[in-house]
Amino acid sequence: MAFGVGAELAVKCEGLEQAATWSEPFATAGRPFASAAYLGILMEAERSDDALRWCLEPERRVDMAVLHTAAELLVASGREDEALRWLGSLAEQGHAFALWRMAGLFEQLGRVDEAVSCAKKLAKQGNTSALHLTAFLTTRQANGEESISLYRKAILAGEPFAIAEMVDLLKELGCHDEGDRLRKYGLEADGQIAGGAG
Repeated sequence: MAFGVGAELAVKCEGLEQAATWSEPFATAGRPFASAAYLGILMEAERSDDALRWCLEPERRVDMAVLHTAAELLVASGREDEALRWLGSLAEQGHAFALWRMAGLFEQLGRVDEAVSCAKKLAKQGNTSALHLTAFLTTRQANGEESISLYRKAILAGEPFAIAEMVDLLKELGCHDEGDRLRKYGLEADGQIAGGAG
């Protein structure tokens, strides 16, 4: 938070170009909030090409500001396939937000089957976020039984948000009692809903 205030003061006192020069070393060093401030300054200065180039440097520490800025700039410039490759490489390194952003972009482009395929591939490699994403995407394809099975696996693998999604799915399928028990008690180690027969 303090870094953001410092960046704002630099912009007001020194102007955008000087603020960018001042904030870049902090952003490059990976200081908290520095990349968001630096990228914000570059975008305000209408230097989106510089922002994208900085985000895509191979040694860049990819935080949420870098991920969001690079993906949006690539898509805005019609480079969706490059965005998908970049996000995919981050997802393969275990970056959960890149995985979900990649799936969202696939979906936006009408290529949901590719999103499911990538998620399944990463889930088989032990990526629990990919397992959760596979369940989520399978639900969107209206395959309830397969989704429930995948959600059970994701929950048992430690994906906490999968619980709420499985509860919603169970209720959509008319299994209100099971949904309520899952919300209250979770799953047993064998994957059955706790608090009674699952």
